[in-house]
Amino acid sequence: MRLSIFTLILAIGIMACTIDASHQTEVNKKSVDLQIIGNGIIKFDDNIMPISELDSKIAKLNNDTIIQFRIHDNATMGDVTDIQKILRHEGVFKINYRNHLLPAIN
Repeated sequence: MRLSIFTLILAIGIMACTIDASHQTEVNKKSVDLQIIGNGIIKFDDNIMPISELDSKIAKLNNDTIIQFRIHDNATMGDVTDIQKILRHEGVFKINYRNHLLPAIN
């Protein structure tokens, strides 16, 4: 009887570790949308905020997170440069640049 209970506990432990590892793999493959709206404003993961708040949001991400980078029509090159500096400073190197501009938001 003791061997059966031990085997059952061991099996449950192995299953729990396997489920946890597969969940971590899914989290590591996450991508986050980053849109430059313009005038120092961005949309990061469906939240509109000033560029100055981006570094704290980026710091919370996984190293494997891919940034989906898009730019609106009225964004300035200064906004783009500021965001690129923040991404480099935070060690984000997985960036997918979209090749089309989004319509301006007024």
